[in-house]
Amino acid sequence: MKITSLLFICLIFATSVAQEIKAPYISSETLQFGEANSHLPDGMIKKIQEARKLAARQQNEMLLDSTVSFRYTDGIDSVKNTKTTYEWDGIDFSITTYKWSISLEQWLLQFKTEYDFDDNFNLLSFRTYNWNAEESNWADDMVTTFTYYPDGLQKTHTRIQWDSYVGAWLNQSKDSTNYDNQKIVSIYTWDGNLDEWIPSTKSEVFYNADGTTNSTFKYSWLFTQNSWVNLEKKEFFYDETGTLESMHQYFWDNQWVYNIKEEYNFDSQGQLTENIIFQHENDEWVNYQKFTFTYDPNGYFDTYVAYTWNNEMNEWKNSIMFEYGYDSEGTLLTSIFYIWDETLNEWVAFTKEEDFMDEEGYKLAHVTYVWGYNYTEWTVSDKTFYFYSLLTNITIPEADKVTIYPNPVDNVLQIERENASEQTYNILSVTGKRIQSFRLTGKRGSINLSHLPGGIYFLQYAENGKLISKKIIKR
Repeated sequence: MKITSLLFICLIFATSVAQEIKAPYISSETLQFGEANSHLPDGMIKKIQEARKLAARQQNEMLLDSTVSFRYTDGIDSVKNTKTTYEWDGIDFSITTYKWSISLEQWLLQFKTEYDFDDNFNLLSFRTYNWNAEESNWADDMVTTFTYYPDGLQKTHTRIQWDSYVGAWLNQSKDSTNYDNQKIVSIYTWDGNLDEWIPSTKSEVFYNADGTTNSTFKYSWLFTQNSWVNLEKKEFFYDETGTLESMHQYFWDNQWVYNIKEEYNFDSQGQLTENIIFQHENDEWVNYQKFTFTYDPNGYFDTYVAYTWNNEMNEWKNSIMFEYGYDSEGTLLTSIFYIWDETLNEWVAFTKEEDFMDEEGYKLAHVTYVWGYNYTEWTVSDKTFYFYSLLTNITIPEADKVTIYPNPVDNVLQIERENASEQTYNILSVTGKRIQSFRLTGKRGSINLSHLPGGIYFLQYAENGKLISKKIIKR
């Protein structure tokens, strides 16, 4: 198996050193949870995304068996820190985490998570456990389950938590997503006293005829009035080619009141190059934040720079920057985080993440370095090594080779394949957003793309236990 998951520096750290800087608008993930799970903690979303990628691994020769990380500090070299082990059952697997005890000089069990998928790599559930050292067994923690519509869109997401005091599973939260001419996501919390689900928040997404987002609304449930009340509204505006130009956000104060506006600029390949945020003050829009994005010759996202507006100097001021580096196949190998130093008037490198691969593309190690003001060069802070096992117990299905044409396409894309079994296909935007889904049951099919504006898209599907993306150029 070839592991090619993207390992970006955590933007939470970035925001802690650059006040109020938000995460990049662009997304380079192709495995999206979308607005249905926007309420989930960032760490949980990233955890589930990584699980989906592992399940959609390339089933060639090797499976990830374990990782071991070491901590490096001044005067102490290569101290064991954490270890994770992977157990596989087809595309389902579990991850067990250990912590090294310096005093006992042994690995101590910490957590375990079990993941269960369907044949299309839709996550059905994940279950977490904590290690009970006193009783030497795994203690139940949480179970999260997902259901899907036939076209693969998420239908429900429910979370239950184990309560050790009462010795029972207790409902925690639930969201339900409905699709019609718009998308409605309703989120509920469990009221133990009433013994029922209570509405919490709701969001609605309305679409234009070409499938682009027209507007979104968010509501909060007012229990005393037994009704929904307005919270937030967003309106999206496009140019004549269907390219997103701006977004207006409002909050509710007995009427819709302007809050912020975002403007977007894209290059000829449909890649986001600039995102400017304005605040509404004294009946006019004023500069607030700006983000710029650049890409290497292969189209890979290589720099992200954040700026804040300085009212006194009436100019944009540098804030933070990320730089990314890739190999020839587009696998992310390095990411460097900088902070702008006003005194020195230059970028100061703080952290660097680097992956080391073997000749076949298997990740061997992930290294974290620090610099900042405390060092004069990159200094190792953590290393993680990856270990693999031979693939012996996975049945590899017959290849489902797919051909698409014409490409570039004006209206209708033709699809031919060797396998006639029923299969779900997704059309993705360049940012990884799923635009539409459809199913094929024969060896030939077609999909009408005439409603889409010109640009780059991707046809995504599962083949031989991995996710395949074919580039589509729409004229």
